[in-house]
Amino acid sequence: MAMGLPLPADGKSALVHHRKLNSRNGLEDGLRASGSLPDLHHVVEGDLCWDFTQGRELLYFHHPDLLLDTGSSEALEKANSERKLWTLEAALAPEWDDLFFIVELKTGRGSREAAVKKALGLLEAARPGRYWVDTFSLRDLRLVKRLSPDTCTSLHTKILAGRILLKTALEFPPLSFRSVASLADVDVVTVTYKTSPQRWFPVGGLRLDREAALLRSFGKELVCGGVVTPDMHRLVTEAGVRAGYIKFDWRLLCAPK
Repeated sequence: MAMGLPLPADGKSALVHHRKLNSRNGLEDGLRASGSLPDLHHVVEGDLCWDFTQGRELLYFHHPDLLLDTGSSEALEKANSERKLWTLEAALAPEWDDLFFIVELKTGRGSREAAVKKALGLLEAARPGRYWVDTFSLRDLRLVKRLSPDTCTSLHTKILAGRILLKTALEFPPLSFRSVASLADVDVVTVTYKTSPQRWFPVGGLRLDREAALLRSFGKELVCGGVVTPDMHRLVTEAGVRAGYIKFDWRLLCAPK
């Protein structure tokens, strides 16, 4: 069954604060945004990595500079013991309850399935109905749906054109076009708006509002990444897209005093 975005049915749009889930400072900034812009929902996004080797069960946030940039197990243990590693458990503290979460699955050591299973269990216990899982990988989304059928899933892509999107994860086949109708494990399509056909070629039906409506006809929602200016945020919102990843200071959306 397709899942909608886990946002209240109140008509409010949502700001996705890119990578703010990766640190305490980022979450604190998300809370400040929530207090300053109460007419919007606020979603913090982060990059989940893991170390599930030799009895370890470490889930932490880190944006890899390279595909497999996870650090050694020893370095991770040292950083964690010194409280220099931002873990999923720390991010799930009650002080952040006003925020919604996007957890992007990245990479790690050891069993991917065991890591994802534990992460989903922690998220569901602490944030039921207030998170979704994002990735470029259909393989990962199949895993998420097998472990937790009711979890909302998002497939990230650079290209969405009508009923077709480009899957770009480094898995076989590494680049492939897929029909939206065939994506049974995908509830949300997240497209990078700043480089999307909808921005550069709004002809032949490649308009953002039409893409959003078409996805809804398949029981899916559209989210925009790469929203780099307040004007672009306005265009995304006016097109009926409920959530967008902002790549600018949210304070630019505050009304002048």
